[in-house]
Amino acid sequence: MFLSSSITRTRNAGRVRACSLRSGCTSGEPTEDILDKLRAGGERVQGEIPRRFTRLRDLLDQQLAEGRHLGVAVCIYKDGEPVVDAWGGEAEPGRPWERDTCATVFSTTKGVTATCLHLLVERGKIGLDDPVVRHWPTFARKASGASKERVTVRHLLSHQAGLPMCPHGVTRFEQTVDWDFMVREMEDLLPEWEPGTANGYHAINYGWLVGELIRRISGQRIGEFLRDEVAEPLGLEGVHIGLPDALHAKVAPLEPPPPGHHPADGPNQDLRDPTSLAFRTILRPEGDMVAFMNTRAARSAEFPASGGIATARGLARMYACLAHGGTLDGVRLLSPSTLAEATTSQVPEGRRDLVLGVPMRWALGFHKGGEFTATGPNPNSFGHAGYGGSLAFADPDAGLGFAIVLNRMQNELQGGFRVLMAVRAVYDSLDDARA
Repeated sequence: MFLSSSITRTRNAGRVRACSLRSGCTSGEPTEDILDKLRAGGERVQGEIPRRFTRLRDLLDQQLAEGRHLGVAVCIYKDGEPVVDAWGGEAEPGRPWERDTCATVFSTTKGVTATCLHLLVERGKIGLDDPVVRHWPTFARKASGASKERVTVRHLLSHQAGLPMCPHGVTRFEQTVDWDFMVREMEDLLPEWEPGTANGYHAINYGWLVGELIRRISGQRIGEFLRDEVAEPLGLEGVHIGLPDALHAKVAPLEPPPPGHHPADGPNQDLRDPTSLAFRTILRPEGDMVAFMNTRAARSAEFPASGGIATARGLARMYACLAHGGTLDGVRLLSPSTLAEATTSQVPEGRRDLVLGVPMRWALGFHKGGEFTATGPNPNSFGHAGYGGSLAFADPDAGLGFAIVLNRMQNELQGGFRVLMAVRAVYDSLDDARA
């Protein structure tokens, strides 16, 4: 497979360590027994949560009891070791969430896609300050001599390219499963601002922009590259961009947000204005996005910005590697220098994101942590949250790899309250252990 030999691999060691909690995580209970417990208000959280993370167990149990989750899974690595691997609730009514249940994680996918591109940077196949047209000659085919020719790889990864808006030719979600069609639409877009002078969240377009670069450089589609160069070497369980046919039965269908929890009901006033950049980026194309993402066609398609399907276990392990200097269990994914560049904030502190309407600390494919942010209180942490509440991040100072995956959607582009509370419970538990 492409470039496989440049990764230092200990495949079996990676897989054994990834599964080291398995004996403690499998309840072995029949499905009906688990459902009876849920209905009776019994133990809702399955798997392994050590006593020092009692705060997290109690919170998850409370959130499940209150209906804040239908189903949820949380996994935590600490200093390269799996310490929490837990799940609870239902994948869908009548079917319990099980150890290997996975779910669509929306923009949490972006951090996985960014990691794939940084592998190519690590191997000298592409430079962060390369103009995109160097690797993708038709990228600016309708903008000769215009600012689009000045868009760099760095601009794409940090949402500074000026290309966040849904293309005019995309009017139905069903069109987005056609990769070549979407690439042509990306080529036809013109920047909304001079690249590098502002940032605006490329909510959906990020996937085709970065994913097509990966395809042109590696010769592999993003799903293949992720499998061969990240998931298999690290022994990641259940992390996919483009779900294999055999795994569709493992997916927890998304439950749409309740009334009053549409993005336009949130604090971003621009999402009420159809002419605004935010509206044209986040609320286009028209249609029922959650229903579309629940289709087999959407799960099978490659959406490197917003359509990854994953387990919390697999995401936490990837971020455990990144929190551990880019190496885990004998497998080196990225060097410390590549990782340091990838996770350095690229935008001026406090600069308002033109799509999200709030300041964002964008690194290169990740957003940084800080007070009241989903990716943890440490400003050195990094990762990505997804619409509806999914989240995965690394805190290198704490040696932490964290992920939460769920299926009951809420209007949460950046984690949301229930997920922020889970992150807080983790850090409070770590503080308790040090006291």
